[in-house]
Amino acid sequence: MDLIERFGDWKQHDRITWGVGASVALTALVTFLVLCFFIYRVYRISNGNKMLTIPLAFLALFRLVAAAVSTSEMIRLSSYSGFVKDYGWVFTMGLSSAVALDITVTAAMTFYLRRNKSDFSTLNDIIDTLIVYTVQTGMITCCTTIASLACWVSMPNNLIFLGLHFTIPKLYANSFLAMLNSRVTLVETRSSSSGATDRRRPVMLSDFSKGSQARWRRPGSTAISKTLEISVQTTVDRDLCNGDFHSRPDHFEVSDEEIARCEEPKALSTPE
Repeated sequence: MDLIERFGDWKQHDRITWGVGASVALTALVTFLVLCFFIYRVYRISNGNKMLTIPLAFLALFRLVAAAVSTSEMIRLSSYSGFVKDYGWVFTMGLSSAVALDITVTAAMTFYLRRNKSDFSTLNDIIDTLIVYTVQTGMITCCTTIASLACWVSMPNNLIFLGLHFTIPKLYANSFLAMLNSRVTLVETRSSSSGATDRRRPVMLSDFSKGSQARWRRPGSTAISKTLEISVQTTVDRDLCNGDFHSRPDHFEVSDEEIARCEEPKALSTPE
């Protein structure tokens, strides 16, 4: 709106409005909340690895503080050239910390998910799906932040970095919602049969996990094979007394007592 009202006034292009400064703080706040959620996930799947998650939490807090300082100085100076000259390094450190967080959190999530794989194919399918989700969401946010940082460092007097910076909170929010919404499909995948071929995949790379069990099986792990044994017993009932003993098969054994019992004359019933 400010650019439209002051179109053609080149002296006003260096002016920073309060809305631009506030957007930097809002971007940092959304980034901080989403990264805290992913850091907590790393903490859970790593069995409480504080040596990794505590530095990540402090780095996320540093990102928020750097953005707060940048916002306050942008509003106070109201000049892009003055901000680049005096406090440009603060904004650079904030974006750099965001890139480092994206790469570290994505790598940690992938590593611990990969390590938790087992010999059960259904569970491995769910873990593969989570790995693909983690790489996709982390790659999108990381690439956008790197592009914004590159434009800011190489062209500080150009507002291209600002346009990319406005998309960062939307991408973080979408990655957070995508991870939450995928739980329903993951539950359906877990409850479905492990041998089903038409199982739904909640990711674009639906064939990613096919054959991944053989590729990503941990060294030293052995596959579990089970053999089903079925015992069939057959019972043959034969009426010896009504049959010919001499025509019976050789494998059909009949005792002498049974032959004598059948040869006894049957008592005739006399009418009353």
